[in-house]
Amino acid sequence: MTPCKLIFCLFFLFIACTETPRGDHPYTSDSLTMKLPPYWKVIKDETDTAIGQRTIKIDDQNPKGTGNYLVICQLHVNADLKMVLEKTIESIQEVSAERSVAFKLLTGPEALRIGNLQALRATYEGSKDDYNYSGIFTVFHLDGKTYSLAFTTKGNNTVEKTAIVDKIIRSFKKYSE
Repeated sequence: MTPCKLIFCLFFLFIACTETPRGDHPYTSDSLTMKLPPYWKVIKDETDTAIGQRTIKIDDQNPKGTGNYLVICQLHVNADLKMVLEKTIESIQEVSAERSVAFKLLTGPEALRIGNLQALRATYEGSKDDYNYSGIFTVFHLDGKTYSLAFTTKGNNTVEKTAIVDKIIRSFKKYSE
């Protein structure tokens, strides 16, 4: 075998054995399905029936360390969107103050349409020591439930990440078993 063929074979073998996410992948559980970007993984999905809330925590496990994190809260009622968004912001402000984290609301609440959903959104940024982050709060109704999404990313690049959050929201569907 010539050196060129050997290098080609080794390269092909390396590529074939390397697992690289190629596109969005579905997550389905408890009557909800959504599509997540490559490397994103649900790390917790639990329901507290006493308060009627489901919490889904999603981490972007990209080896490049993008620092993306998403928390989805599903309320089992059609709650007032403005009230839910205000309570979410209020609780984040309280936690930030307790932990000596700088928190600044940048925009919101602003009404918008994401696909066929009417939503409210606010953006924020914060920092602690040398770590800067930014994020998006989004709330909307779907199938008689209220969803509250809190997305956080490393740095101040929320505008770039809005498309990712909106794509996930547009992928939400009721799942029938």
